[in-house]
Amino acid sequence: MKNIELTCGSLHCLTATKSGQKDIEKVVDSYYATADTETKLTILSHDEVPLFFGVKGKLIGAAKLDKTEIDTKSLLDNLRATLVTYSLKGEDLVAIIGPCLTFSHTPVERKVIEQLLNDGFQAAAKRTDGVDFLDLPLFVLLELRRLGVKIENIKIGDYDTFENPDLLYSGLRGESELNASIAYFD
Repeated sequence: MKNIELTCGSLHCLTATKSGQKDIEKVVDSYYATADTETKLTILSHDEVPLFFGVKGKLIGAAKLDKTEIDTKSLLDNLRATLVTYSLKGEDLVAIIGPCLTFSHTPVERKVIEQLLNDGFQAAAKRTDGVDFLDLPLFVLLELRRLGVKIENIKIGDYDTFENPDLLYSGLRGESELNASIAYFD
């Protein structure tokens, strides 16, 4: 397999596998949005959540998210501001969540789970055998839903970076190389 491909509407995301080629475009380190929908955006990540979003012909954006998102809710703030700036509604957006760590590899302290419960993110709080876990991709999906993004306009990838050592790099496994996820509109 050369690339992992995800599509939501006319938004496409390609994540290069270890045997694939990394065609690096505009690199996004935290959050970025532009009206130039011809731009291809790249997120280089280990295990963080690569999120791509947009409205064809109006906006394309990306965010690289980790556990700090629980405390900061920066995605909600940034996306709200972007929607206002571009005169869009959440229901207009399509979004793709690329390969990242899933909940079974993201243990957290009990206080994090309590915060998720208090903030209404119960679905992202997991408990197995007395250990608390965060489902960060699901947390991001719930944030998108709070902004009005339709569930059918959100695509979550099937690949966990840790569980696919032949395909993807993972900082949790001690690897220093980064996965390259590139998004664009067709």
